[in-house]
Amino acid sequence: MRLLLLALLGSSTLSLSLALPSTPASTSLQPDEQPNPHSPSFALQPDALRLPTFDASASSTKVPVTLGVMSKCPDAQVCEILFDRVLDQVGSMVDISLTYIGSIDKEDKYGVHCMHGESECLGNIQQLCVAKYWQGPSGEVNPWADWWNFVQCVNYGPTSRIGSEDLAKSCAKVVKHEWNHQIEHCVSSDEGAELLQESVKKAKAMSLVKSCTVVIGGKAVCIHDGTWKQCPEGHEVGDFTRQIKAEYKRLNQVDYNSEADADEEE
Repeated sequence: MRLLLLALLGSSTLSLSLALPSTPASTSLQPDEQPNPHSPSFALQPDALRLPTFDASASSTKVPVTLGVMSKCPDAQVCEILFDRVLDQVGSMVDISLTYIGSIDKEDKYGVHCMHGESECLGNIQQLCVAKYWQGPSGEVNPWADWWNFVQCVNYGPTSRIGSEDLAKSCAKVVKHEWNHQIEHCVSSDEGAELLQESVKKAKAMSLVKSCTVVIGGKAVCIHDGTWKQCPEGHEVGDFTRQIKAEYKRLNQVDYNSEADADEEE
């Protein structure tokens, strides 16, 4: 079953952009343009969304997958675009999260120094608040679907626009959410700053210093820093899918049903 976010320009354009191995998705948007969620060119196709569904596998132990990122980093976009395709294969097996790389600095506005400036800190906070409040119930197969689709949306376009409230509001509409008082308060208050500080501390504890670092089952397995590096098991969609399946099997002590695997890969 295909569960792809059609990132705003229809399936053929997304398929092309996701196929790019080492560069973020291209865009025809100009810096002063805003995505229009009411335009047909920015519509998500309901039958292709990763909609949260319930399944017997929801009770299994998920494989923790962390991407160590910076929201305005082109390498992060490469990782997140590639992992959109990975999740299409093994999304029901994983508990995915984004952890943000920076450094604690009490002199900075959000208590964190972000490599790409204050607007990147804000982009990080927007994504953290969305992940906190749009995460689905634990019984869902893909509880991460809504916030992940939001990240895919803000990634579509130049990184200079990440952190913009207008972009965030437009992407919220695209994924069928409202940029409501709860989210606005989280982003603009100490709550969001504290989420960012906690995330940066977590990245440091995990020894994540390069955006993007891929961590599967608590082990850093690959880095994209200009190009793919330190990826002994490979860096293609199939490589990450294979590693996740192996860890899922280890955690749950199960053998795969060949028919179920075939269904996932359709």
